[in-house]
Amino acid sequence: MSKHKKQQGFTLVEMTVSIGLFIIIMFIATSAFLTIVNTDRKARSVRIASDNLNIALEDMQRRIKTGSAYYCGTGGEVSGVFDCMPPASPGTVFSFTDDKTGTRYTYKLAAGVSCPASGFVAGQGCILRSGDGGVTFMLATSPEIDITKLNFYVLGSAP
Repeated sequence: MSKHKKQQGFTLVEMTVSIGLFIIIMFIATSAFLTIVNTDRKARSVRIASDNLNIALEDMQRRIKTGSAYYCGTGGEVSGVFDCMPPASPGTVFSFTDDKTGTRYTYKLAAGVSCPASGFVAGQGCILRSGDGGVTFMLATSPEIDITKLNFYVLGSAP
């Protein structure tokens, strides 16, 4: 019989190698997890922005369908009736009268400083809506939406 019993356990080299492998595997797993979380966050942002834009456009569409006395132009007096012929002369301001309420609604594109809400980035665009014939405007789109180009076309608005 041997005088020395064989000691049970791990050597320092075995522990160092196993901890090193564990750290490498955890680093890879954490990187993959963070990539998935980041991708989900971006997808969620795109979905929210798309939903907000759809809501704004559906609201515009519903109001326009029940309107009359359509005006399309580049600003100024929006109480009249005026056509914007495609594709040569698009309008940047669109106005109409709601037949149910008699309210004159106006829609227009605004650049960042004209967008009346916090959260907008300088140079970012939004769609503004007026319910008083273009005197005061409020947001029709959410701050997550950046509208860079908006053209209106109207044909046959004159009675």
